[in-house]
Amino acid sequence: MHRRGYRSDLAHAEQAGLVSPEVIVRFRSLGDDVHAQASVKFHYTRPNARWSAIGMATAYFWRISPRGKAWKLRFLAKAVAIKCYRVRSARLRSSTSRSSRLADCVVNGRFDRHSYCLNQETTLDQGMRIIASIKWRLLAVARACGYQGSPSLFGVVVPLSLVPSKVILGQLDAGSYEAKEARFIQAYLPVGATVLELGASLGVVTSIILGRKPERLISYEAVGPLGDIARKVVAHNHPAAPWELVHCAIAAEGIDEVSFDWSQEYTQGGSVADESAKSLIRVPAVSLAGAIARHRLPANAWLVMDIEGMEWELALRQAKALRHFEGIIVECHDIKEGDRGIPHAEVLAEILKAGFTVVASRGQVSVIRRHLA
Repeated sequence: MHRRGYRSDLAHAEQAGLVSPEVIVRFRSLGDDVHAQASVKFHYTRPNARWSAIGMATAYFWRISPRGKAWKLRFLAKAVAIKCYRVRSARLRSSTSRSSRLADCVVNGRFDRHSYCLNQETTLDQGMRIIASIKWRLLAVARACGYQGSPSLFGVVVPLSLVPSKVILGQLDAGSYEAKEARFIQAYLPVGATVLELGASLGVVTSIILGRKPERLISYEAVGPLGDIARKVVAHNHPAAPWELVHCAIAAEGIDEVSFDWSQEYTQGGSVADESAKSLIRVPAVSLAGAIARHRLPANAWLVMDIEGMEWELALRQAKALRHFEGIIVECHDIKEGDRGIPHAEVLAEILKAGFTVVASRGQVSVIRRHLA
C-alpha cells in the first residue's frame, strides 16, 4: 500500500464521517507499518474494501454457477496460480541483482559482512512483506466467505473469539502483528533468561517470549480488558509457563496511580495521559526501579517494552533503572512534548545514553545491549 494513498484514504474516511477524529489521529501514526495500513484501509475506508467485495463475489459465484465443484475449484486455483506466478517473476527479477548487491558490500577491497547482512535483511524483509500481503488477501477473501479459523503467527495461536477487532484480525492474518518485535525476540532473547515485559497487550508477544523458555517472565499491562485477553491467550499456548501478569502502568518515580488513555475503538494498547484526554481510566502505577525491586530482577535480566511513548520518560529520568538490564528489545515511538515533536530516532538515542549499544534495528524496533563494564 502506498503511503500517499493511505493518507488520502484516511482523509476521505474523516471527511465522510466513517470514523472518529481520535481514530484518524491514531492511524495516521501508522505511516511506516505497511500491513497495519492495509488492515486499517480494509476495515475503515470504503474505497479500499475491494478484497471484501472479491470475497462476496466469489461466494456469489460459487452459489449460483451451474458448473460443478471440480470446475469451480480449478478456476479459483488458476486465479491464485496467476497471482503466485507474478510474485515469483518479481523475485526472479530481483535475484538477478544479487551480484551487484554483493559488489556494494565490498569496502576498501574487503568484504564487509555487516553491510551484506543488512542488505540481505532488507531483501528478506521485502520477500516477507510480499508473502504476508498474499496471505492477508487470501484470508480476507476466505473470511468474507465465512472462514472462522483462529489466526496463528510465530507459533502462537490466538483463538478467534479473543480477537478484539477486525483491524487486529487483519494484522494477525497477515502475520504482521508486532512482527519486528517477534522476530527480534526469537533471534536475540537468550533462552532461559529472566524477562520483564512492559505492555503485554493481547498476550501475543508474551507467548512468543515464553517460547524462549525463560526462567521467569513478569508482564505489566495497564488496561484490565487487555490483561484478561492476555491471560487467555497465554493459557491457550503455554498453560504451565512461569509467568506472572501485573495490572499496573509504568510511571515516574513517586507516582502510584495514573490516568490512562484507552478506548474500545483502539484495542491494541493505551498510554499515560493528562486529564484532557477523552477516554480515561485510572490504573495503579509504579516506577521501573520499583518494578525491579518488587520482583528482585537479577542484573542479567532482559527488558521487552512497547509502552506507547513512555520509554521517553524512562530514558530521561529513569536511566539508572534501564541500566540494570543486560539487554532491551524496545519499540520507540514518535512522541510530542509540549509543542515539540520528538521522532523515535531521538528517543532511541536518549535510551542509548544510559549505557547501551544497538545490536539490531528495523524501523522503530531495536535490540540494544548494555556496555561491558
